[in-house]
Amino acid sequence: MSQRKTQLHTPDTENPAWKAEDLAQARPDSELLTQLFSPERVQSLLTPRCRPKAALTKVHVGIRLSQEVVDHLS
Repeated sequence: MSQRKTQLHTPDTENPAWKAEDLAQARPDSELLTQLFSPERVQSLLTPRCRPKAALTKVHVGIRLSQEVVDHLS
């Protein structure tokens, strides 16, 4: 990795912006990975590793309480 600091107005020469031709040639991960790995390995690489979404989610509620109430609950 480069240790040099860049300014916001300086173009990034190591990672240039994509052009229309680049986007036209782009292919999905699954297409490239199937050429390199077995189907089982591709499936494990493409499966999200986060916690499954809960069936019942909680709702954030913000309330203002008087200092007396907070002191009583603490």
